[in-house]
Amino acid sequence: MIVFENPGLIDVAAVTTMGVSVKDEGAIGYFGTGIKFAISTILRLGGSITIWRGAEKLEFGLEATMIRDQEFHLVTMNGERLGFTSMLGRDWEAWMAYRELATNCMDEKGNSFMPGHAPPSCFSAREGHTVIMVDGLDDVWPERHTVILQTKPVAEVDILEVHPGVNRFVFYRGVRIFRAPKPLAFTYNIMEHVELTEDRTAKSWYSLETQLERGIGRLEDREILRQIMTAGDMFAEHSMDIHLYGTPREAFVEMARTLTLGGAAELNLNPQVAERTRAEAARQMVPGTEASLNQAQARMLERALEMLEAGGFPVQQFPITICQTLGPGVHGLALDGRIFISLLPFGKGTREVAATLLEEFSHLASGHEDCTRPFQDYLFDRLLSQIETIAGEPF
Repeated sequence: MIVFENPGLIDVAAVTTMGVSVKDEGAIGYFGTGIKFAISTILRLGGSITIWRGAEKLEFGLEATMIRDQEFHLVTMNGERLGFTSMLGRDWEAWMAYRELATNCMDEKGNSFMPGHAPPSCFSAREGHTVIMVDGLDDVWPERHTVILQTKPVAEVDILEVHPGVNRFVFYRGVRIFRAPKPLAFTYNIMEHVELTEDRTAKSWYSLETQLERGIGRLEDREILRQIMTAGDMFAEHSMDIHLYGTPREAFVEMARTLTLGGAAELNLNPQVAERTRAEAARQMVPGTEASLNQAQARMLERALEMLEAGGFPVQQFPITICQTLGPGVHGLALDGRIFISLLPFGKGTREVAATLLEEFSHLASGHEDCTRPFQDYLFDRLLSQIETIAGEPF
């Protein structure tokens, strides 16, 4: 049994009347609407619920009835039928019923506990208090931290709290509202408004992801930012496009640049963060800031351009900028009508330099991105055209 004890007396009309909600705007719970869903869910799942309103006992049960040749179970209070059945909130799970009663305790400055398996008669008639005794939610109790947050944030801004621990759940003002499609490296508690469905869960992962991206971009804790950006592809943060929503703050921009281009560059970095950081760094380059080539490297570049030109690829129609680095493992970048090439391919010889130039030239000439069918079609079309030229006849 779980006991939920709140100061003050619950309004009976809030329990028995549909469409009644008496919560203040800043409240977490939805008592008035939520309690009816909770009562229905508990009874439908085979549990029991009794509310002591001071010395007044409100005992709930089910009564079978036929409606248009179908059996329903009307919810009763002290033997009297109420205006809803056990099918109210028919998709609700046990944790959702617990959530409604627990958030009400938070709103009313009450508390909840498990006094043991025997009914705690000492709580059955406490003057000036509402005591709710529930059987059937005991399995939720050990996992209650997955329903109501019980940790302190390790980083926060006005719209988002970051709590410790890997989690599949996203929270809104301390209450679980969604199961993410992949594990999250941290536990996130959204503090700004979230539009919820009737069952008090978020409408979609897309909308929540957008809010998380905006909040993460505003964090100031660089170590937390580093962990989020390098969580790896097994975590949901790896695919978040944090730059896309809102304007990231200086701490985020600096850490992104360090992890993309600096001495602490990470191969495991969020690919969207890395791509956008490289692009912004490239755009900020001005003539004279590019890396210089030694004599051997300069000859590699010259030879590669000559061979490509002879093969029908006029790479030099686009400006070419040599960069010290574009990040770990990145040889080239096509951006805003310019080709950026790092020093990496020069370490592998002229053929690698030519391959890098050809790829970035092809992106600019075709207007298509990596790993797309149109880009693939462009490359094959050019290859087949070259074969036709050499053969002297079309396919």
